[in-house]
Amino acid sequence: MTLGQMQRLYTLNLAKLIIWAYEQGYELTLGEGYDDDGVGHMKGSTHYVRLGQDLNLFKDGEWLKKTEDHARLGAAWKALHPLNRWGGDFKSKDGNHYSMLWENRA
Repeated sequence: MTLGQMQRLYTLNLAKLIIWAYEQGYELTLGEGYDDDGVGHMKGSTHYVRLGQDLNLFKDGEWLKKTEDHARLGAAWKALHPLNRWGGDFKSKDGNHYSMLWENRA
């Protein structure tokens, strides 16, 4: 699969997750997505290849900032595709990060 094909699949998966989250009573805003300046993300981040998106999660008007707050979304995200990765599973516990595996990067 080419990078462009993967980016389009990623966008579709992200749309499905967003719709699912709203159906569950959550609300979302987009955090950091594509990053082209090389600052703010670790070297090799999927944000640099348009395969990583940070999502800000809200429930009943409250911003849910903890990694564990994202656990349901993380599980739903991973169920959408075998290459989907959730930042809550990372050693760094980046709970609001949703990405797809590309060239051994998540």
